[in-house]
Amino acid sequence: MSERVEQLKSALSHARAVLLEAIEKIGDRGEEQLYSDGAAWTLRQLTIHLLLSERGIIHVIQRAYAGENPITPDYDVDRYNQRSVEKNANMTIAEAVAGLHEARQAYLAWLDTVEDAKLDTVNRHPLQDEIPLWQFIERQALHERMHAQDIVRHLQG
Repeated sequence: MSERVEQLKSALSHARAVLLEAIEKIGDRGEEQLYSDGAAWTLRQLTIHLLLSERGIIHVIQRAYAGENPITPDYDVDRYNQRSVEKNANMTIAEAVAGLHEARQAYLAWLDTVEDAKLDTVNRHPLQDEIPLWQFIERQALHERMHAQDIVRHLQG
């Protein structure tokens, strides 16, 4: 395995540890409104989003790695996020966390199989910019760290 893949895996693992520490602090406050604009999610809904985002980006990266272009120019990430959370409205935080563990395990195992040079392949990210696949992975780690900070800020506020 290449040094870059090891670094990407490390970034994902570190971000996940930070995220799980934040989620662990939610306790019985899962139905508190976290965001007041945009998706206007509760802490529980954010946790669901994090799981569904993980599953979604893994799917996108794997298809892009295989040479496909999975994100169309008219793809709306906000609509996807909103609808996916709505479709899983009954999921608990514990179920989302279990799914996060399962998805990340599969993600890291897949990364063990990738050819480093193919991570330089440029493809359309769900945010609509065209970036190399290794940056998709870095963004996933950043996404988790940012939401973990939001959770911690809310719980401390």
